[in-house]
Amino acid sequence: MTTPYKLLFRVVLIGVWMVFYTTDLSAQLKRVSFTERGDGRGIVVRLHLDRPLEERPSPATYRDNRVTVVLPGVSPAWRVQYDAVKSPVQVLDVNVVDGDTYVLLSLIPGGVAAVQSYGDGASNDFLINLTRHEPAPAVPVRPVSEAYTPSEAARDRWLIDKIVLDAGHGGKDPGSIGINGLREKDVVLDITRQVGSLLSQAGVDVVYTREDDTFLELHERGAHANAEGGKLFVSIHANWWHTSQPNGAEVYFLGMHKSDAAHDVMERENSVVRFEEDQDHYAQLNQSELIRMTLTQSAFLHYSEVLSTQIEERFRTHLGLNSRGVKQAGFYVLWGASMPAVLIELGFITNPTDHERMRTSSGRRQYAEAIAASILGFREQYQQEIN
Repeated sequence: MTTPYKLLFRVVLIGVWMVFYTTDLSAQLKRVSFTERGDGRGIVVRLHLDRPLEERPSPATYRDNRVTVVLPGVSPAWRVQYDAVKSPVQVLDVNVVDGDTYVLLSLIPGGVAAVQSYGDGASNDFLINLTRHEPAPAVPVRPVSEAYTPSEAARDRWLIDKIVLDAGHGGKDPGSIGINGLREKDVVLDITRQVGSLLSQAGVDVVYTREDDTFLELHERGAHANAEGGKLFVSIHANWWHTSQPNGAEVYFLGMHKSDAAHDVMERENSVVRFEEDQDHYAQLNQSELIRMTLTQSAFLHYSEVLSTQIEERFRTHLGLNSRGVKQAGFYVLWGASMPAVLIELGFITNPTDHERMRTSSGRRQYAEAIAASILGFREQYQQEIN
């Protein structure tokens, strides 16, 4: 190809690229800035957009010292400018999920009295107005680039000084039925009590969602953990299958399932809502809400994954259990717990080997010791990080 044709070819390519680029009419997030309000009672977080939004965002959600704003159809620019955060914001995160941009603000615990969000009438920008409690807490602010670390003033809130243990099922909900009629609700209650006893002997404050053969609705379990001031939530279950072949333990934390097997376990555990009189509590627990919660509870989910991994590893190395891995799924029982939370499937109550361990007192004791040791090891590691 001669030089003039090469030049023409390049011009055409550039022209095609420019047409393609400029026809993308979706708004882009260019910058996030933080400005002190004129009255000194808070700050305004400005999300700078390069063009008007095609769809009006939903109001910002404020829960567990985290603010979430979803910008529908917005994508971050190639290089977004992030200004240094201002109190009461500690950490800024921007994520893209299914073509929408999620802006997440982690706040100083107890530092904000009110949150408002609205479009700026004088520009394309979207604003988040944070009103501080008075007097404003004098807490150092971490730069965006640093990992989230609680302040000295809020450290007590993050210490794992109370653990909530949840024995799955109970009462009119027997859970899975295994070999020779072994009931899941009986197995997990015994093991949960033993875990609690071992933790109490180690000086840990333990709370149970149920201590006897009582039926408790799924949404009440996480709510009970929150009301008791729990800092860690562990729900214990036994798995089931329609044949005797599958065996082994798996540990879950909240998130989107990534396999059919995880989905099946989630569906089976969530199906116990059929025993509840009012199922409206779960009407809003859809995939979009799960994505939002996964993002807004990112700090909790990280530690949930760490604990899940430690339990799975101890099951495998100390008990010799077949490991089915650490997984994520949208279990209703984990939705409401505002703390690191995991769900343990001890093994298959329908498998002869797993059943024998669940049936015998020595086997149940082994389960309890492994779970308690994992929790105590995690607690020590966690609090070293906090300190």
